[in-house]
Parts: sequence; structure tokens; C-alpha cells
Amino acid sequence: MFGRNRPHLAPEERARRARHVFRARPRRPLRVRQAVQFGTFAVILYVGWRFVQWVHGLEAGVVDGARSPGVEGFLPIASLISLRHWFETGVFHMVHPAGLVILCLVLLTALLLKKAFCSWLCPVGTASEYLARLSHKVFRRRVKLPNWLDWPLQSLKYLLLLFFANAIFVLMSREQVAQFLDLPYNKVSDIKMLYFFTDPSPATLWVLGSLAVLSFVVPYFWCRYLCPYGALLGPLSWLSPLKIVRSPSACTNCRQCASVCPSFLAVDLTTTVNSVECTGCLECVAACPVKAIAFDREE
Repeated sequence: MFGRNRPHLAPEERARRARHVFRARPRRPLRVRQAVQFGTFAVILYVGWRFVQWVHGLEAGVVDGARSPGVEGFLPIASLISLRHWFETGVFHMVHPAGLVILCLVLLTALLLKKAFCSWLCPVGTASEYLARLSHKVFRRRVKLPNWLDWPLQSLKYLLLLFFANAIFVLMSREQVAQFLDLPYNKVSDIKMLYFFTDPSPATLWVLGSLAVLSFVVPYFWCRYLCPYGALLGPLSWLSPLKIVRSPSACTNCRQCASVCPSFLAVDLTTTVNSVECTGCLECVAACPVKAIAFDREE
């Protein structure tokens, strides 16, 4: 869904637009968003370091301070199961409660501010963005798969989301949900997650390395094609009252907005961007030289 009033372009005009959109020089990212990204990354590193210290103390038989609740944000599956338990029983389960709070805040963000979590806060999104910028410098153009391949691949993240949603909300009974939340495995799942990164298997290194290479060659490969978290936020973001809105009367058709959009949305050809792929990064707003684009309510 690209929005309304998207005109049909002649083949010659489509080719000229593609040359401009894909070969435009990269611009400096929005400074406010960049500061939020780096600040979030610094907080995550600090929380991770504190958690590592706590786990090392636990392994030595010494409980050093409190467990870092922030790491629970990296347990989305357990948080989804806890969310179902909360809906069905009205009980806020106290194993990894911060994970459920973080999940609810992220979902609320999508309802209010599009998929701003992906472009402003997500560490994977931040890493993907700078891999994309490096790719642009190396290849001297923005790389995008052809539509006949790009569109089917975008469905993969929704299939992954359906897999997890079916496992959690359909296949698991209420009793199984409660049993899972009380399992010793769930109670130490944050420690298991830490070991996943500190003591990775060869297969883990191969998968992570492959995703990094793919995200360099095809920018935002994980975010665009595989991230089930983004797939969950997309439909919610469609309900957001705030959207990218372009004023056709003020627009000069310079196409700067489309040339900076990380999701390759045709911002220059629509009045309102309704796509679930819009991350609310505001790069198109910042790039517009005549302020014809805003992040505002749809008229």
C-alpha cells in the first residue's frame, strides 16, 4: 500500500525517476534520530555489561546486585506468551515482567508513531542502516532486488510471524502457557540468550555472518524480509493517526524524499504514505527542500 493518488508513469519517466532515486548521493541522517539511536545503543551496551557482571557473579556463587531487567527486551517470544497469559487471566506474570512492559510499549509506539521503534530504537535496525550506508558508498547506488523477487521475499517475515502466533495463541492451551512461564527454562532464558552471544556455535556464527553480508549486499535484508517483530508492528502502524503526508501544491518534484526512503516507498508519487513498510524515520521530511512533507494527521 503506497497511498493515494499515485499517478501512472510513462516508461521513460519511470526510468528517469529510478536513476535519480537509486543513484542519488546519500545524505547525513537526521541528527535527532541519530542521537536517539546512539543513545539507545549505549544504554543497551551498559545494560548488557551489567547483566554479564551479574551472571559471572552467579556462576561464581555470588549474587552481585539485582538482575538487569532491561535484557528482557531481547525475549520477545516469552513476552508474547506472557501477554497472552495476561489477557486470559488478568494476571501480570512476574517472571521477566520487564519484557512484557517493553513489548507493550513497543506495540503502543507502533499505534501512535508508525514503526518508529525500527528506525529510532532497534539496535538491529541501527546496524542495518549503517551497513546500508556502507553498501551505498561501495556500490555507489542503493541496491534493491527486482519487484518480482522483492515482493515475495517480503512475505517471509509475515510467515514467520504467523508461525510464532500459531504456536503461541492457537496450539498452546491456557494450562500450557502457565506451565511454560513457570518452567525453570523460562526463568533462565535471559541467561541462555546471553550464552547464545558469548559462546556461539559455528552454526550461529555462520548464520549471523551470512545475515550481516546479506544486509550489506541487499540493504535492510533482515528488516525487510525476515524480521517477525517488524511484521507484528507493520499492521499496527497502519492504524497510526500520524502518517507521512505530502502537499502536491508545494512539492517541486525533486524526488529527494524518495531517494532517502530506506523502505523504497514512492513518497514523491503519493499524498499520504499508508504503507506498513514506513518506519517513521522522518528522513523524507528532513530531505524535502521546500517543507512539502510532514509527519502529520491524514487530511
